[in-house]
Amino acid sequence: MARKKPVEKRRPRCNTPKPSFLDVARKIAPTETPTWLPSLLDWWSAGLQTARAAEMQWPMRSDMKKSLAKIQAASDCLQKSLADARIRVFIEAEGRGFRLPDLYQLQRLSELSAAAANSKFLNGAGRARATKPDNLSARQYCAAQVITIWDFLYGAVPAPRNPTLDAATDAYWLASGGEQREKIESDNRWRPHFTHFNTVKDSPAVVALCKIWRRDLLQAKRAGRSPWRVPELI
Repeated sequence: MARKKPVEKRRPRCNTPKPSFLDVARKIAPTETPTWLPSLLDWWSAGLQTARAAEMQWPMRSDMKKSLAKIQAASDCLQKSLADARIRVFIEAEGRGFRLPDLYQLQRLSELSAAAANSKFLNGAGRARATKPDNLSARQYCAAQVITIWDFLYGAVPAPRNPTLDAATDAYWLASGGEQREKIESDNRWRPHFTHFNTVKDSPAVVALCKIWRRDLLQAKRAGRSPWRVPELI
């Protein structure tokens, strides 16, 4: 008798009402909320949605670790086989000038594959996707945008445990179409993403991204509206 495949139970989604971008702006700047900030957040949310879609193309961390383990095993097998001169003679004779890979390179490939599989980027808590070490996941992208706005408005980067920053980032995530599930309510749910941003903020890719965001903020502040908005014809 064939066994039935167990059905994976999905965690129920949280029924938190979706906030508006005005709500998000008021959480970031409760007093003297900039009039241009809601429309800028609306505009930036398109980039956040793109980041979410791009993240879905990356494999899960567990799958990446399996692939790296296969590369390591294949490299070790090639090293062992090609170390035998009798095998190399036959391959080189058939290849007519084909150059076999250097044994040191194969050894180095094996070592790097093992190191990558054991890196902190592939061994965090929970199920996550294996993004590039200097890349931002969708949630880290969201956190980075809110931190950039905060730094622009207040002239300082808040601490990762700041509850106001956490609430504002969560509201922005929901307003831009992000999902939130139950059993993750916490005043520090975004702290790991803030911490990761602080770790990679000096990488060339993130520095370039933050420069674009600061340019958008400056343009919006000067014009009193988001850069993309077309003024009404008089």
